[in-house]
Amino acid sequence: MLDGLLVREAIVGDHPCAELLGPGDLLRAWDDRDAEVLLPRTVEWAALSAVRLAVIDQALAVRAAQWPEIFASLVERAARRAERLVVMQAIAHLTRVDDRLLALLWCLAERWGRVAPGGVVVSLRLPHRTLAGMVGARRPSVTTALGQLISRGEIERRPDGGWLLRGEPPEARQRPTHDAPGTTFHPHSASA
Repeated sequence: MLDGLLVREAIVGDHPCAELLGPGDLLRAWDDRDAEVLLPRTVEWAALSAVRLAVIDQALAVRAAQWPEIFASLVERAARRAERLVVMQAIAHLTRVDDRLLALLWCLAERWGRVAPGGVVVSLRLPHRTLAGMVGARRPSVTTALGQLISRGEIERRPDGGWLLRGEPPEARQRPTHDAPGTTFHPHSASA
């Protein structure tokens, strides 16, 4: 993706799961006809803004083969997307919907946020249905949980439809001062 925002929604039964995609994400938007599909599912795409894509076809792959750094960059982008999906899955396993939403908003702030007076602004206008799909909840539960977060002063809805996140990210408030040896690997603190 070059510009814009897309939502990819996978539906199993009547339970949707949503993924937000933006500039730099590597995606494949067509069905794999050779894949064996045993679990019935539906995948739908929706554009939340004007979207611009670059197509990587076989001709481009052949021409770009002389520059291995191009393919290394594409693999890195795919790996980043896979890492975000694992984090989203972990968020969906939090017990309370308000905790899931707060973690999701801080996760979105890593990519789409900017520091502003009073907190971090996430200028994404995401429908409650999309938020529900991203945190593994039903839309009415998301609406209630957002109200709880607003009433506690942890988030604020902005006039442009985005969010202002106040305070510290949830894990920063709960993180222990040190880990026991060998219990946790933090890739951001590991030496290269």
